[in-house]
Amino acid sequence: MNRLRYSPLLAMTIEAKDNKLGGVEDVYYDDRTFVIRYFAVDTRRWLPGRKVLISPKSVTLIHHPDHILVTLTSDEVRACPPLDEHKPISRQYELLLSQHYGWPEYWLIDFVTPGLRTLAIPQSETEFPPPEVRWSLEEERKQKFAGEDYTLRSCSAIMKYNVIARDVQIGVVDDLTFNSATWELTDFVVDSDNWGMGAPNIFIPRDNIAAISWYGKTLELNLTKSQVKRWFVRSPFASTGS
Repeated sequence: MNRLRYSPLLAMTIEAKDNKLGGVEDVYYDDRTFVIRYFAVDTRRWLPGRKVLISPKSVTLIHHPDHILVTLTSDEVRACPPLDEHKPISRQYELLLSQHYGWPEYWLIDFVTPGLRTLAIPQSETEFPPPEVRWSLEEERKQKFAGEDYTLRSCSAIMKYNVIARDVQIGVVDDLTFNSATWELTDFVVDSDNWGMGAPNIFIPRDNIAAISWYGKTLELNLTKSQVKRWFVRSPFASTGS
C-alpha cells in the first residue's frame, strides 16, 4: 500500500492540463468513511479572491515532491461554482460541483447499502450497486439535503488534537497518512515526544480510534499506553520524521 502524508501535500501544487492552478491549502475528508473528498486549492494568483475544491477523482499523477496532475483545464476550474469560504461546505454545493465536473455523488453511493463500509468510490454507472440495492437515490438525496448533513472535516483542524489512551494521554495529532489508491485515511501520526512513549512519532491505525470529539478536540484510543508502546512504537516511519 502506498501511503501519502498530509503535511507534504501542503507543499504541492495542483496542475491542470494547461496551467498551474495553485497550491494545496487544506484537505477535506468525509468523517463517515474517512476518505479524502477534496483538496482546497489556493487559486488567488490567477483567480483573484478565489479558492476552489478539487476532487481526488480528477488526479492522474502525484509527482513527488512538488506537484499533482489533474484531468481538468483552467477554463473548467474558472467556471466552477464559487465557494463561500465563510460557510461550511454543504451538500447543495457539493452537488453543484458534481454536476459541473461530472464527479460521482459519493454521499449517495456510501449510503445506499446500510452497514456496508464502502471506501472505494465507483468509477462508472456499471460499478454502482444493482437497482434493488440502490432503491431510491432521489429519495436519498432529498433526505440528505433536508438535514444538511455536514460531514466534511478539515485535516488542518484536527492537528494538535489530544490523543488519549484508555488510561492516559500519549500525545497530540501531528500528521495523517492516506492510502494513495483509495484516498482513505489510514493512520493518525501522534507527536509523543513529551509523553514518555520512547519515540517522537507514533503511527496509530484508524481502526484503533474508539472515538473522536470534534468539540473536545480529542481522539480516544481503544488501547492502553503500554499496548501502544508495545505494538506501534517501532513503526518504520517513527524515526524518519518524513
